[in-house]
Amino acid sequence: MAPGLTKVEQANAERERWQAAATDGDAEAQFRYGNTFCCGEGFYDTDSAVLWWCRAADQGHPQARQALITQKAESRCARILSAVPVTATR
Repeated sequence: MAPGLTKVEQANAERERWQAAATDGDAEAQFRYGNTFCCGEGFYDTDSAVLWWCRAADQGHPQARQALITQKAESRCARILSAVPVTATR
């Protein structure tokens, strides 16, 4: 953890770090950005995690696909990807 930051502040910094690249379409960033919504400290938003994992899985990211399978959310991707513009951050 960075000196002087709480766990929540560190999680927020990590989320911001991945956001721009995820929005630009980078599959690895989309996967990691999705992880920040379900696996970070102090903030949980499974719907947002699934959204970003769907975007990454749609580009062939194997870990994103596995995360969707684990969450039993893979069948939601087609609906999510058609309903939410890529510029949406959440």
